[in-house]
Amino acid sequence: MTVAPGDTLSAGAPRGAGTGFIARDALISRVEGAWPVKLLIVQAPAGYGKSHVARQWWHRLGAAQVPRGWIGLDESDASPEQFVEKLLKSLTGLAPDTAPRLLALLGSAVAFPERELLEGLARAIGPEQERLVLFLDDYHLIHGTPASTFVARLMKGMPLRLNLVLTTRKKPDFPLARLRLSGDVLELGQSDLCFTAEEASAFFEENCQAVLPEHTIAEIHHRTEGWPAGMRMAAISLSNMTGTAATRSVFDQADTQDQISEYLFDEVLRNLPEDLARFMFETAILTRFSVETCEGILGWTDAADRLRELAERNLFLIRLDGPEGRYRYHHLFQELLLARVSEAQRRDVSARASQWFEDEDRIVEAVRHALLAELEERAVELVEKHAVNRLLQGYVLETRRLLDMIPADLQRDRPGIVLCHLWLLMQGASPEDAATRLEEARLAMERLREADHDAGIAPSEISVMEVGMLSAMENFPAAKEKARGLLERLPPDRPYLSGTLANILGHVDLALGELSSARRYFEHARAVHSAARHYFGVFMADLLLGLTEKNAGNLRLSEQILRQSIRESQTRLGPGSYPEALASVALAEILYEYNDLRAAEQLFHQHHQVARSWALVVQQISMDLLEIRLLAAAGHRDEAVRKLDLASLQPKMKFERYLDRLIAERLRLTADRADVSPPPGRPRTASAGEDGPDFVREFAAIAAIRRMISEGESLGAIRATEKLLEQNHAAQRKRREIEVLVLRALAFHNLRQMQDAAAALTEALRLSEGERFVRTFLDEGPQITDVLRHLSRDQSLTIDPGIRNYINQLLAAARAGGATPARPAAQAGQAALLEELTHREQAVLAQLALGNTNEEIGGNLGMKLPTVKWHLGNIYSKLSVKNRAQAILSAQHLGLTPAHTKVGDG
Repeated sequence: MTVAPGDTLSAGAPRGAGTGFIARDALISRVEGAWPVKLLIVQAPAGYGKSHVARQWWHRLGAAQVPRGWIGLDESDASPEQFVEKLLKSLTGLAPDTAPRLLALLGSAVAFPERELLEGLARAIGPEQERLVLFLDDYHLIHGTPASTFVARLMKGMPLRLNLVLTTRKKPDFPLARLRLSGDVLELGQSDLCFTAEEASAFFEENCQAVLPEHTIAEIHHRTEGWPAGMRMAAISLSNMTGTAATRSVFDQADTQDQISEYLFDEVLRNLPEDLARFMFETAILTRFSVETCEGILGWTDAADRLRELAERNLFLIRLDGPEGRYRYHHLFQELLLARVSEAQRRDVSARASQWFEDEDRIVEAVRHALLAELEERAVELVEKHAVNRLLQGYVLETRRLLDMIPADLQRDRPGIVLCHLWLLMQGASPEDAATRLEEARLAMERLREADHDAGIAPSEISVMEVGMLSAMENFPAAKEKARGLLERLPPDRPYLSGTLANILGHVDLALGELSSARRYFEHARAVHSAARHYFGVFMADLLLGLTEKNAGNLRLSEQILRQSIRESQTRLGPGSYPEALASVALAEILYEYNDLRAAEQLFHQHHQVARSWALVVQQISMDLLEIRLLAAAGHRDEAVRKLDLASLQPKMKFERYLDRLIAERLRLTADRADVSPPPGRPRTASAGEDGPDFVREFAAIAAIRRMISEGESLGAIRATEKLLEQNHAAQRKRREIEVLVLRALAFHNLRQMQDAAAALTEALRLSEGERFVRTFLDEGPQITDVLRHLSRDQSLTIDPGIRNYINQLLAAARAGGATPARPAAQAGQAALLEELTHREQAVLAQLALGNTNEEIGGNLGMKLPTVKWHLGNIYSKLSVKNRAQAILSAQHLGLTPAHTKVGDG
């Protein structure tokens, strides 16, 4: 949708109101007298000028400086995704911050994010917004569809300042009784839209070249009963007559409205050149057409001239919104044209259109026209051929549309389509649903083999999916066993399988604490997906690599990876996408550890709803814990405990290790209350494990250590930490090692063994100094602060000056009650530089730092070459650099690219 030029208060301006119309001042005055109503319905059959009346009201509102949006609907908008996409595009100019984020979410979410969209729209059109009037033209085309269900829910919960205007042939399919009782609906019907005698005279005076006697106009008005479309066709027909023919009745052979429309339509066609009429019949088959499609599909090399002639003759041609220059006919005229086209001709044009759209890589339209041509096998083959690749490139919304276009009965025996559904489910972390789909794919493949048909699916693809489901369901040993040797057996012509399996195996090793192996898998996955331009795989590899470095205690590197992932997702998918949300909540955890509570809370609340909808279980638990910790850090500890207890009742708590994490967190929050009761999920006694637990069981061991400390069994807690420290040190899991050292210091403090407590805490400080760990210490409360004071005051202890400074910073943060410490001067300078660069300039600089040429930057960001050069000039000026090499070094300094990026000459 496009914003009307020069009109900052409108979005998706209506098209098509050219000649052949008159002002309906009486109707508009009636609407003005009833305004503002929550809902205006303009309902009548085809040809009554519903859209024309709405357009006039649109322009009247514009003159009054009322913000408004216009959406012209068609049959494809029955899908809620398609409808909401149009809705958000129509609101982009009015909600420039919210609408693009919701569009990115819609385009990247693996299932329709209805709740998040409704809440986002409510925020976009909130109490602070001026009244917004939203026009939905041709609403009957989505009547009884999922899109109309979304509109009903929007109506139910929408702000009072949002008003809807519907033009429709059918009564809306949502309840109107309450709105009628409250006077919040105005309905204009068929009788309201009929021309009065005075309007009929004005119409023919403006639109008919022949001068008609009053009695002829009166007869036409009587026979058409004021039907605007009938009068318009009569005016076109009479304009081609001269002499006495111009004054005769044009209705000698017609009685009913249908007969009148048929007769007048034939009169219009009879006076057209034969080739122009043929052009109209052929373009009507396409439904929506442009100069490009008329030339490429229909072979009309003079299509631009033909369209111009139709407009000049006022032949019911309507220009659609958007920059593509697309057109359609008035619906009534379209129906009359198609009634005279043979089925064979329809199928032929649709088949040619399907092939042309495939050649143009417009697969959704190619499938739609294949179905119109009754080429169901071709439609299915197109989806099987393109859907998975579209998904891997990040086009999730297009993938869902392709799958939704194929009837369910055609999908069951097509393993390729079933597997595409499976890929979507795996992206959305739905292992149980994916297991059902996987069985469907197996059965479909077996049926095809029995019929001696090639399924087109490599058995290894099924195996990759099985490994993924086992991993998602936390059955890590089985996942590793299933994957043994599989990576080497994957077909080289399907790189997405190799990249996906590497991400899955990396996730398994990350869950098992095997960080070095996980890191290698994620780096391999990123390289494979990046080479194949499978951006979703790249995003997932970056996210999981960032989590790996966080678990390794490399917070700064993790922050750098996650910020880079966020920037790339914004560049590829726009702001607010699903990959951005996942990386953002992971980044919020790091900001929380830095004690940057304000930034962590802002980032978390901006993205957590989207991330929760599709995140893996491990990420959902991390989000629960972060929300709980933010509440506690803000002084709302009782609310934090309550939320923790609610979280423990969720279905995801069937995984024991996550319940262990909540038990440990509850013990920390309630340590000073002598409350050692577990959360209400499934009470159980955690054991520290005398022989030393493996990584998966460490959560239970830490919970047991906290319980022992709370119950005064500090010696047992100290003994339990020894095996954990040995394990985590050997595996280079620095973050866990720091956590266990802090618990060890806490246990020694309870025994009043201050020297031992100081030794344990000093080691923790040594490991964490360079990574800005703060909350790991502060969240343990006054006991750890007491040990920090002891370290600060006891001059007999030999402590590195850097660690002494670190201790003083932690004590200052503790005295501030958790307030965010000031950024170092260097970081403040970096932030100032980043703020000076626009979002577009940051995107260009990030692309430059990746080693891309100007042409590649333009291709990746959708810019023309002069625009890229213009942005680079601004960047050089703002960063005070003279060439590309210096700009890349600045990008590294600002954290816009990893430090190992090659810096070339220039």
